[in-house]
Amino acid sequence: MDEPRKEKVLTEEQFTKTLETSLEEHSKNIDEKLSTLSEEVASIKVIASQEEEDKLMKGGFKNFSDFVQTVVKSPKDERLSSKNLLQKTVNETSNLEGGFLIPPEFSNRLWERSIEGDIFYEKAMKIPMSSNTVSFPYQIDKDHSSNLFGGITLYYKAEEAAYTASSPTVGQIQLSLHKLTGLCYISDEMIEDSPISIEPYVSQKFVDAVKWQRNKDMLTGTGAGRPLGIQNSPALISVAKETGQVADTIVYKNLTKMWSRTPNKAGLTWVSNHNCLPELMDLTITGGTASTPVWIQSNDASKAPNGRIFNAPLVMTEHAATLGDVNDVALIDWSQYLVGEKAGGGIRTSTSMHLKFDYDQQTFKISYRWDGQPLWPIYQTPANGSTMSPYVNLAERA
Repeated sequence: MDEPRKEKVLTEEQFTKTLETSLEEHSKNIDEKLSTLSEEVASIKVIASQEEEDKLMKGGFKNFSDFVQTVVKSPKDERLSSKNLLQKTVNETSNLEGGFLIPPEFSNRLWERSIEGDIFYEKAMKIPMSSNTVSFPYQIDKDHSSNLFGGITLYYKAEEAAYTASSPTVGQIQLSLHKLTGLCYISDEMIEDSPISIEPYVSQKFVDAVKWQRNKDMLTGTGAGRPLGIQNSPALISVAKETGQVADTIVYKNLTKMWSRTPNKAGLTWVSNHNCLPELMDLTITGGTASTPVWIQSNDASKAPNGRIFNAPLVMTEHAATLGDVNDVALIDWSQYLVGEKAGGGIRTSTSMHLKFDYDQQTFKISYRWDGQPLWPIYQTPANGSTMSPYVNLAERA
Protein backbone atom coordinates (compact mmCIF):
# COMPACT_ATOMS: atom_id res chain seq x y z
CA MET A 1 0.00 0.00 0.00
CA ASP A 2 1.35 3.35 -1.13
CA GLU A 3 2.37 5.71 1.49
CA PRO A 4 0.54 9.06 1.52
CA ARG A 5 2.35 11.84 -0.42
CA LYS A 6 3.81 14.47 1.75
CA GLU A 7 3.34 18.08 0.59
CA LYS A 8 6.37 20.23 0.59
CA VAL A 9 5.80 23.34 2.52
CA LEU A 10 7.79 26.40 1.45
CA THR A 11 8.38 29.36 3.45
CA GLU A 12 7.48 32.72 1.99
CA GLU A 13 11.09 33.47 1.30
CA GLN A 14 11.59 30.15 -0.52
CA PHE A 15 8.42 30.65 -2.64
CA THR A 16 9.51 34.12 -3.76
CA LYS A 17 12.95 32.87 -4.76
CA THR A 18 11.48 29.92 -6.74
CA LEU A 19 9.05 32.24 -8.61
CA GLU A 20 11.80 34.66 -9.55
CA THR A 21 13.94 31.81 -10.91
CA SER A 22 11.05 30.49 -13.01
CA LEU A 23 10.24 33.93 -14.47
CA GLU A 24 13.87 34.50 -15.39
CA GLU A 25 13.96 31.20 -17.28
CA HIS A 26 10.73 31.97 -19.17
CA SER A 27 11.89 35.51 -20.00
CA LYS A 28 15.14 34.16 -21.34
CA ASN A 29 13.32 31.67 -23.55
CA ILE A 30 11.03 34.44 -24.93
CA ASP A 31 13.98 36.72 -25.68
CA GLU A 32 15.75 33.93 -27.53
CA LYS A 33 12.64 33.22 -29.66
CA LEU A 34 12.06 36.90 -30.42
CA SER A 35 15.66 37.30 -31.45
CA THR A 36 15.41 34.37 -33.82
CA LEU A 37 12.10 35.69 -35.24
CA SER A 38 13.58 39.18 -35.83
CA GLU A 39 16.43 37.69 -37.82
CA GLU A 40 13.96 35.70 -39.93
CA VAL A 41 11.77 38.76 -40.57
CA ALA A 42 14.77 40.90 -41.48
CA SER A 43 15.79 38.36 -44.10
CA ILE A 44 12.40 38.62 -45.85
CA LYS A 45 12.29 41.09 -48.80
CA VAL A 46 8.81 42.50 -49.42
CA ILE A 47 8.10 43.66 -52.99
CA ALA A 48 4.92 45.68 -53.53
CA SER A 49 3.30 46.00 -56.96
CA GLN A 50 3.03 49.40 -58.64
CA GLU A 51 -0.73 49.25 -58.10
CA GLU A 52 -0.23 48.67 -54.36
CA GLU A 53 2.28 51.54 -54.14
CA ASP A 54 -0.09 53.90 -56.00
CA LYS A 55 -2.92 52.85 -53.73
CA LEU A 56 -0.80 53.53 -50.67
CA MET A 57 0.10 57.01 -51.92
CA LYS A 58 -3.61 57.69 -52.44
CA GLY A 59 -4.50 56.94 -48.86
CA GLY A 60 -5.74 53.46 -49.72
CA PHE A 61 -8.24 54.63 -52.35
CA LYS A 62 -8.26 53.51 -55.98
CA ASN A 63 -8.99 56.96 -57.38
CA PHE A 64 -10.73 60.23 -56.54
CA SER A 65 -14.14 58.79 -57.41
CA ASP A 66 -13.56 55.96 -54.91
CA PHE A 67 -12.56 58.55 -52.30
CA VAL A 68 -15.67 60.74 -52.88
CA GLN A 69 -18.06 57.77 -52.87
CA THR A 70 -16.53 56.50 -49.65
CA VAL A 71 -16.98 59.91 -48.02
CA VAL A 72 -20.65 59.98 -49.04
CA LYS A 73 -21.64 56.35 -48.53
CA SER A 74 -19.27 55.06 -45.83
CA PRO A 75 -18.12 57.99 -43.69
CA LYS A 76 -17.01 55.59 -40.93
CA ASP A 77 -14.55 53.78 -43.21
CA GLU A 78 -11.25 53.48 -41.34
CA ARG A 79 -9.37 54.91 -44.34
CA LEU A 80 -11.10 58.25 -43.68
CA SER A 81 -9.80 58.66 -40.15
CA SER A 82 -7.56 61.67 -39.75
CA LYS A 83 -4.84 59.56 -38.17
CA ASN A 84 -4.92 56.98 -40.93
CA LEU A 85 -4.86 59.54 -43.75
CA LEU A 86 -2.15 61.59 -42.10
CA GLN A 87 0.05 58.49 -41.86
CA LYS A 88 -0.60 57.45 -45.44
CA THR A 89 -0.45 60.85 -47.11
CA VAL A 90 2.73 62.32 -45.67
CA ASN A 91 0.95 64.84 -43.46
CA GLU A 92 -1.34 66.29 -46.13
CA THR A 93 -3.57 68.77 -44.29
CA SER A 94 -6.14 69.89 -46.89
CA ASN A 95 -9.62 69.53 -45.42
CA LEU A 96 -12.81 68.39 -47.09
CA GLU A 97 -16.26 68.86 -45.56
CA GLY A 98 -16.53 66.82 -42.36
CA GLY A 99 -12.82 67.12 -41.63
CA PHE A 100 -11.70 64.41 -44.09
CA LEU A 101 -8.27 64.77 -45.63
CA ILE A 102 -7.74 64.43 -49.36
CA PRO A 103 -4.72 62.25 -50.28
CA PRO A 104 -1.97 64.10 -52.15
CA GLU A 105 -2.52 62.26 -55.45
CA PHE A 106 -5.84 64.08 -55.88
CA SER A 107 -6.19 67.76 -56.79
CA ASN A 108 -9.30 69.90 -57.19
CA ARG A 109 -7.52 72.40 -59.42
CA LEU A 110 -8.06 72.25 -63.17
CA TRP A 111 -5.23 73.66 -65.26
CA GLU A 112 -6.72 75.64 -68.13
CA ARG A 113 -5.54 77.32 -71.30
CA SER A 114 -6.80 80.86 -71.50
CA ILE A 115 -8.36 82.34 -74.62
CA GLU A 116 -8.91 85.95 -75.55
CA GLY A 117 -11.84 87.64 -73.83
CA ASP A 118 -13.76 90.71 -74.93
CA ILE A 119 -11.24 92.79 -76.85
CA PHE A 120 -13.60 94.78 -79.14
CA TYR A 121 -17.03 94.64 -77.48
CA GLU A 122 -16.40 97.12 -74.67
CA LYS A 123 -15.47 99.89 -77.14
CA ALA A 124 -18.42 99.36 -79.48
CA MET A 125 -21.66 101.39 -79.50
CA LYS A 126 -24.35 99.21 -77.86
CA ILE A 127 -28.06 99.34 -78.57
CA PRO A 128 -30.67 97.43 -76.51
CA MET A 129 -33.33 95.83 -78.73
CA SER A 130 -36.82 95.11 -77.40
CA SER A 131 -37.90 93.58 -80.74
CA ASN A 132 -36.19 91.26 -83.18
CA THR A 133 -35.42 94.05 -85.67
CA VAL A 134 -34.56 97.70 -85.12
CA SER A 135 -34.12 100.33 -87.83
CA PHE A 136 -32.82 103.82 -87.25
CA PRO A 137 -31.69 106.67 -89.49
CA TYR A 138 -28.13 107.81 -89.99
CA GLN A 139 -26.64 110.84 -91.68
CA ILE A 140 -25.18 110.14 -95.11
CA ASP A 141 -21.95 112.06 -95.61
CA LYS A 142 -19.87 110.16 -98.12
CA ASP A 143 -18.57 112.64 -100.70
CA HIS A 144 -17.29 116.12 -99.88
CA SER A 145 -16.08 116.71 -103.43
CA SER A 146 -19.58 117.89 -104.43
CA ASN A 147 -21.60 118.51 -101.26
CA LEU A 148 -21.87 117.92 -97.51
CA PHE A 149 -24.10 115.56 -95.54
CA GLY A 150 -25.29 113.81 -98.67
CA GLY A 151 -26.72 116.87 -100.43
CA ILE A 152 -26.21 120.21 -98.73
CA THR A 153 -24.59 122.75 -101.02
CA LEU A 154 -24.07 126.44 -100.24
CA TYR A 155 -24.22 129.14 -102.94
CA TYR A 156 -23.23 132.79 -103.24
CA LYS A 157 -26.16 134.65 -104.75
CA ALA A 158 -26.53 138.00 -106.39
CA GLU A 159 -28.87 140.67 -105.13
CA GLU A 160 -32.52 139.76 -105.67
CA ALA A 161 -31.54 136.34 -107.07
CA ALA A 162 -33.46 133.29 -105.89
CA TYR A 163 -32.06 130.88 -103.36
CA THR A 164 -30.98 127.45 -104.61
CA ALA A 165 -32.42 124.61 -102.60
CA SER A 166 -30.42 121.68 -101.24
CA SER A 167 -30.92 119.24 -98.40
CA PRO A 168 -29.11 116.50 -96.51
CA THR A 169 -29.92 112.87 -97.17
CA VAL A 170 -30.57 110.25 -94.56
CA GLY A 171 -30.02 106.51 -94.76
CA GLN A 172 -31.27 103.67 -92.62
CA ILE A 173 -29.40 101.06 -90.66
CA GLN A 174 -31.17 97.87 -89.66
CA LEU A 175 -30.12 95.42 -86.96
CA SER A 176 -31.73 91.96 -86.81
CA LEU A 177 -31.03 89.67 -83.88
CA HIS A 178 -29.17 86.43 -84.58
CA LYS A 179 -29.23 83.63 -82.03
CA LEU A 180 -25.86 82.17 -81.06
CA THR A 181 -26.34 78.90 -79.15
CA GLY A 182 -24.49 76.07 -77.43
CA LEU A 183 -25.60 72.73 -75.95
CA CYS A 184 -23.84 70.26 -73.67
CA TYR A 185 -24.78 67.03 -71.86
CA ILE A 186 -23.22 66.30 -68.45
CA SER A 187 -23.51 62.86 -66.87
CA ASP A 188 -24.64 62.48 -63.26
CA GLU A 189 -21.41 60.64 -62.55
CA MET A 190 -19.37 63.57 -63.82
CA ILE A 191 -21.30 65.96 -61.58
CA GLU A 192 -21.05 63.66 -58.53
CA ASP A 193 -17.44 62.54 -58.92
CA SER A 194 -15.64 65.53 -60.41
CA PRO A 195 -13.09 67.17 -58.09
CA ILE A 196 -14.27 70.56 -59.42
CA SER A 197 -17.79 72.02 -59.54
CA ILE A 198 -18.56 70.91 -63.06
CA GLU A 199 -21.71 72.95 -63.72
CA PRO A 200 -20.24 76.44 -63.08
CA TYR A 201 -17.11 75.34 -64.94
CA VAL A 202 -19.08 74.36 -68.07
CA SER A 203 -21.15 77.53 -67.78
CA GLN A 204 -18.06 79.74 -67.67
CA LYS A 205 -16.43 77.93 -70.61
CA PHE A 206 -19.52 78.48 -72.77
CA VAL A 207 -19.60 82.17 -71.81
CA ASP A 208 -15.92 82.43 -72.77
CA ALA A 209 -16.73 80.72 -76.08
CA VAL A 210 -19.48 83.28 -76.79
CA LYS A 211 -17.02 86.13 -76.22
CA TRP A 212 -14.48 84.45 -78.51
CA GLN A 213 -17.11 84.05 -81.26
CA ARG A 214 -18.26 87.65 -80.79
CA ASN A 215 -14.69 88.86 -81.34
CA LYS A 216 -14.50 86.79 -84.51
CA ASP A 217 -17.82 88.04 -85.91
CA MET A 218 -17.12 91.70 -85.12
CA LEU A 219 -13.91 91.40 -87.12
CA THR A 220 -14.65 88.81 -89.83
CA GLY A 221 -18.44 88.22 -89.85
CA THR A 222 -20.02 87.83 -93.31
CA GLY A 223 -23.40 89.37 -92.41
CA ALA A 224 -25.19 86.25 -93.73
CA GLY A 225 -27.10 84.79 -90.79
CA ARG A 226 -24.64 86.46 -88.46
CA PRO A 227 -23.22 89.96 -87.75
CA LEU A 228 -21.25 91.88 -90.36
CA GLY A 229 -17.60 92.27 -89.43
CA ILE A 230 -15.20 95.10 -90.20
CA GLN A 231 -13.24 93.04 -92.74
CA ASN A 232 -16.34 92.64 -94.94
CA SER A 233 -17.61 96.20 -94.62
CA PRO A 234 -18.05 98.27 -97.82
CA ALA A 235 -16.49 101.13 -95.85
CA LEU A 236 -13.17 99.30 -95.37
CA ILE A 237 -10.12 100.94 -96.96
CA SER A 238 -7.03 98.92 -97.94
CA VAL A 239 -3.62 100.59 -97.99
CA ALA A 240 -1.37 99.18 -100.70
CA LYS A 241 2.12 97.84 -100.00
CA GLU A 242 5.19 99.92 -100.80
CA THR A 243 6.89 99.60 -104.17
CA GLY A 244 9.39 96.75 -103.99
CA GLN A 245 8.29 95.72 -100.50
CA VAL A 246 9.44 92.23 -99.60
CA ALA A 247 6.71 89.60 -99.14
CA ASP A 248 5.43 88.95 -95.61
CA THR A 249 6.90 92.13 -94.14
CA ILE A 250 5.57 95.24 -92.41
CA VAL A 251 7.39 98.53 -92.85
CA TYR A 252 7.00 101.81 -91.03
CA LYS A 253 5.53 103.49 -94.11
CA ASN A 254 2.63 100.98 -94.12
CA LEU A 255 1.54 102.17 -90.69
CA THR A 256 1.93 105.90 -91.33
CA LYS A 257 -0.20 105.63 -94.47
CA MET A 258 -2.87 103.65 -92.61
CA TRP A 259 -2.91 106.31 -89.89
CA SER A 260 -3.37 109.07 -92.46
CA ARG A 261 -6.54 107.44 -93.85
CA THR A 262 -8.57 107.71 -90.61
CA PRO A 263 -10.76 110.79 -90.10
CA ASN A 264 -10.70 110.75 -86.29
CA LYS A 265 -7.37 109.93 -84.69
CA ALA A 266 -8.79 109.55 -81.16
CA GLY A 267 -10.12 106.17 -80.07
CA LEU A 268 -8.30 104.09 -82.68
CA THR A 269 -7.06 100.54 -82.03
CA TRP A 270 -4.48 98.55 -83.97
CA VAL A 271 -5.57 94.96 -84.54
CA SER A 272 -3.03 92.37 -85.62
CA ASN A 273 -2.21 88.68 -85.70
CA HIS A 274 0.28 87.41 -83.12
CA ASN A 275 2.83 86.38 -85.74
CA CYS A 276 3.05 90.00 -86.95
CA LEU A 277 4.67 91.01 -83.67
CA PRO A 278 8.30 90.31 -84.73
CA GLU A 279 7.82 92.57 -87.76
CA LEU A 280 6.26 95.31 -85.67
CA MET A 281 9.02 95.13 -83.07
CA ASP A 282 11.65 95.41 -85.83
CA LEU A 283 10.15 98.56 -87.36
CA THR A 284 12.74 101.22 -88.13
CA ILE A 285 12.94 104.67 -89.66
CA THR A 286 15.68 104.91 -92.25
CA GLY A 287 17.49 108.22 -92.51
CA GLY A 288 20.78 108.75 -94.30
CA THR A 289 22.98 105.77 -93.51
CA ALA A 290 21.36 104.77 -90.20
CA SER A 291 18.11 103.14 -89.10
CA THR A 292 16.36 103.98 -85.84
CA PRO A 293 14.07 101.47 -84.04
CA VAL A 294 10.64 103.01 -83.51
CA TRP A 295 8.85 100.68 -81.10
CA ILE A 296 11.38 99.66 -78.44
CA GLN A 297 11.41 102.10 -75.54
CA SER A 298 14.53 104.27 -75.55
CA ASN A 299 16.03 101.87 -78.12
CA ASP A 300 16.67 99.50 -75.22
CA ALA A 301 15.71 95.86 -75.88
CA SER A 302 15.86 95.06 -72.16
CA LYS A 303 12.63 97.02 -71.76
CA ALA A 304 9.21 95.71 -72.75
CA PRO A 305 7.61 97.32 -75.80
CA ASN A 306 4.94 99.78 -74.77
CA GLY A 307 2.19 98.07 -76.77
CA ARG A 308 1.15 101.27 -78.56
CA ILE A 309 1.74 102.66 -82.03
CA PHE A 310 1.21 106.41 -82.45
CA ASN A 311 -0.31 106.24 -78.96
CA ALA A 312 -3.06 103.86 -80.11
CA PRO A 313 -3.15 100.45 -78.35
CA LEU A 314 -2.17 97.29 -80.21
CA VAL A 315 -4.50 94.30 -79.73
CA MET A 316 -3.29 90.87 -80.84
CA THR A 317 -5.89 88.32 -81.92
CA GLU A 318 -5.96 84.95 -83.64
CA HIS A 319 -8.91 86.17 -85.73
CA ALA A 320 -6.68 88.51 -87.75
CA ALA A 321 -5.12 87.10 -90.92
CA THR A 322 -1.62 85.65 -90.83
CA LEU A 323 1.45 87.75 -91.64
CA GLY A 324 1.54 88.97 -95.25
CA ASP A 325 -2.15 88.37 -95.98
CA VAL A 326 -4.73 91.14 -96.28
CA ASN A 327 -6.16 91.99 -92.83
CA ASP A 328 -3.09 90.87 -90.89
CA VAL A 329 -2.89 94.47 -89.59
CA ALA A 330 -5.87 96.81 -89.27
CA LEU A 331 -6.59 100.19 -87.70
CA ILE A 332 -10.15 100.44 -86.36
CA ASP A 333 -12.29 102.91 -84.46
CA TRP A 334 -14.58 100.50 -82.57
CA SER A 335 -16.83 103.33 -81.40
CA GLN A 336 -18.03 103.33 -85.03
CA TYR A 337 -19.33 99.77 -84.73
CA LEU A 338 -22.89 98.96 -83.61
CA VAL A 339 -23.78 96.04 -81.34
CA GLY A 340 -27.47 95.31 -80.86
CA GLU A 341 -28.50 92.98 -78.02
CA LYS A 342 -31.83 91.70 -76.80
CA ALA A 343 -32.91 94.09 -74.04
CA GLY A 344 -32.52 92.46 -70.63
CA GLY A 345 -31.13 89.35 -72.27
CA GLY A 346 -27.37 89.23 -72.58
CA ILE A 347 -25.74 85.79 -72.43
CA ARG A 348 -28.33 83.39 -70.99
CA THR A 349 -27.59 79.97 -69.51
CA SER A 350 -29.96 77.26 -68.28
CA THR A 351 -29.88 73.60 -67.20
CA SER A 352 -32.42 70.78 -67.24
CA MET A 353 -32.44 67.21 -65.91
CA HIS A 354 -35.48 66.15 -67.99
CA LEU A 355 -34.26 65.98 -71.60
CA LYS A 356 -31.76 63.16 -70.99
CA PHE A 357 -33.32 61.83 -67.78
CA ASP A 358 -33.23 58.20 -69.01
CA TYR A 359 -29.50 58.56 -69.77
CA ASP A 360 -28.62 59.99 -66.33
CA GLN A 361 -27.50 63.19 -68.02
CA GLN A 362 -28.22 66.82 -67.32
CA THR A 363 -28.55 69.26 -70.22
CA PHE A 364 -26.77 72.60 -70.26
CA LYS A 365 -27.54 75.23 -72.89
CA ILE A 366 -26.53 78.79 -73.61
CA SER A 367 -27.96 81.43 -75.95
CA TYR A 368 -27.07 84.97 -76.94
CA ARG A 369 -29.19 87.09 -79.27
CA TRP A 370 -27.32 89.88 -80.95
CA ASP A 371 -26.33 91.61 -84.17
CA GLY A 372 -23.48 93.86 -85.15
CA GLN A 373 -22.37 95.95 -88.10
CA PRO A 374 -20.18 98.94 -88.93
CA LEU A 375 -21.84 102.33 -88.44
CA TRP A 376 -20.31 103.64 -91.67
CA PRO A 377 -21.96 102.02 -94.71
CA ILE A 378 -19.36 103.44 -97.09
CA TYR A 379 -16.03 105.26 -96.88
CA GLN A 380 -15.84 109.04 -97.22
CA THR A 381 -14.37 110.95 -100.15
CA PRO A 382 -12.90 114.28 -98.96
CA ALA A 383 -12.84 117.48 -100.97
CA ASN A 384 -9.20 116.75 -101.73
CA GLY A 385 -6.99 113.78 -101.05
CA SER A 386 -7.53 110.07 -100.49
CA THR A 387 -10.65 108.37 -99.18
CA MET A 388 -11.11 108.18 -95.40
CA SER A 389 -12.67 105.60 -93.07
CA PRO A 390 -12.63 104.49 -89.44
CA TYR A 391 -11.77 101.01 -90.77
CA VAL A 392 -8.41 100.65 -92.52
CA ASN A 393 -6.39 97.54 -93.26
CA LEU A 394 -3.09 96.64 -94.94
CA ALA A 395 -3.27 95.00 -98.37
CA GLU A 396 -1.60 91.68 -99.15
CA ARG A 397 2.20 91.59 -99.40
CA ALA A 398 2.89 88.41 -101.39
